[in-house]
Amino acid sequence: MKEPFSGNEHSATASRKEVYEGHPEVHHYTNLEGVAGIWISQKIRATRFDCLNDSSEIGLFRQYLRSALPKEFSRHIEQQSSTNAKMRAWVKSNGGIAKLAEEGTKWLAEALYRTTYGADLVPSANSFAIPFISSFCTHCDIDQEYEREHGLLSQWRAYGRSTPCAIVFDTKRLTDLLRKERALFGSFRQVIYSNDQLNADKMFSPLIRKIVHAWTAPDEMQVKENLEDCFTPFVNDSACFKHHAFSEENEVRIISVPQRSHGLPADDPDNFSLHPLIKESQKPIFDSQSQRVRYRMHLFGGVDEMLPIRRIIVGPSSRQNAVYEELRRLIDGRVPISTSQTPYLD
Repeated sequence: MKEPFSGNEHSATASRKEVYEGHPEVHHYTNLEGVAGIWISQKIRATRFDCLNDSSEIGLFRQYLRSALPKEFSRHIEQQSSTNAKMRAWVKSNGGIAKLAEEGTKWLAEALYRTTYGADLVPSANSFAIPFISSFCTHCDIDQEYEREHGLLSQWRAYGRSTPCAIVFDTKRLTDLLRKERALFGSFRQVIYSNDQLNADKMFSPLIRKIVHAWTAPDEMQVKENLEDCFTPFVNDSACFKHHAFSEENEVRIISVPQRSHGLPADDPDNFSLHPLIKESQKPIFDSQSQRVRYRMHLFGGVDEMLPIRRIIVGPSSRQNAVYEELRRLIDGRVPISTSQTPYLD
């Protein structure tokens, strides 16, 4: 199998609109301790997909595949069978289009999941890819002027813990920084929610077509090679599909996949096995708040540039003035700080 993410995702998907084109800034909700950690370290935390708070992460996309693949498969086979006698014979010998579309694509979806993420979505050394996620909210719609300046109430409730804050990043410059992280494959993506069928079909149709065309290639060797080309877009698409209950967040996310170095000598410049970022991603951490073991890593430690922070918002709480003063001393005038006017007390 090819090395994962050996190409450049950004050039491979040049036709896709960049996140920063629609969202020039993104909000990262956290608390005072989180702001201090990010400011001092100039790093952003990424959490392994199976350690996030959404229990349907990655796995939910399986439902979309099971719905979309049979439709595209049937359309493609009907088109090919009209002029290809071999294709007609193959379809007939396998029980017809309807049976192939239902049973074959179900098997194919499961095979993609098993090969990419491991059995039951439990990452292992044999997993093709292990995504880590950094989440941001966007408030760039024309009717979200208030949220841009004062934040989203549900996020203040969820992440603040009495000292809520939001760091507002410049999306274009953050994207540029991500491309400089050599030890990982990074992609900035807009989240698609499960009740947004129109945008889901628009976003994921290239992958669906690629999978169907790969599977219906004329010989086994071609099928194998073509399917290998599906894994990278499959990881990106499955990692940006979420349950619609989270849609208020209007999330964009950085999807980070640590590079693997199978078969490379230790002194090879492309061998990242000893890179601090890769070693950190493999170290379990006990989270005392959630009482769970999590896997995390911190992005941008290998980039000698300041994070592109536009401003910091201090969220509503009984300690808002104290948090503002503490941040003012920490930031020392290098980034604007404001206070949210949302009338909520923790």
